[in-house]
Amino acid sequence: MYKKEVMLIKLQLHKIFKISYQLTNTVKKSLLSKQHSLYSNKLGLIARSHPAIMKLTSPEFKSLFTLELMTLASLFENHNYQIRIAGGAVRDLLMGNKPKDLDFATTATPDQMKAMFFQERIRTINNKGESHGTITARINNKENFEITTLRIDKVTDGRHAEVEFTTDWQVDAGRRDLTINSMFLGRIKFKKNN
Repeated sequence: MYKKEVMLIKLQLHKIFKISYQLTNTVKKSLLSKQHSLYSNKLGLIARSHPAIMKLTSPEFKSLFTLELMTLASLFENHNYQIRIAGGAVRDLLMGNKPKDLDFATTATPDQMKAMFFQERIRTINNKGESHGTITARINNKENFEITTLRIDKVTDGRHAEVEFTTDWQVDAGRRDLTINSMFLGRIKFKKNN
């Protein structure tokens, strides 16, 4: 049996989702072949030069798309901002489970989100998290969504951080505390009959 040397590799998965995996040494060897060439970026994160793509079609995945979630996703798309499901919900979906809650990440800043929600007459509530980039929107007076701007830790003591907002998904993933929290479900396209 191979000694399990676990290595954290950041895999950039374009269009469908970005995710981090823990890979055993044997899997690492297969990734280093020509077809899976890896490159390092300036942060030392490792990403694929040829991304792997996975399409989620499970009933658990499809059940997430309430009218409210579809309204939220369309709103961000119509205003030219990206929004993605982040963290543990992505892990749950990959394991075939329905997530208990959804966390969202976006390229829109808190000020941009507030202006967008005001323009679209979407109510925001509980603005305590605004200083670190989180806005809570209440869609159709039914469902609350916490949406956090991508960010970089400028100064941190390990628990609290002074942040700067960014639009770089990979930089944001690199600052997150756990591998699970650095997973993002990519852009979602809706079909009329889904």
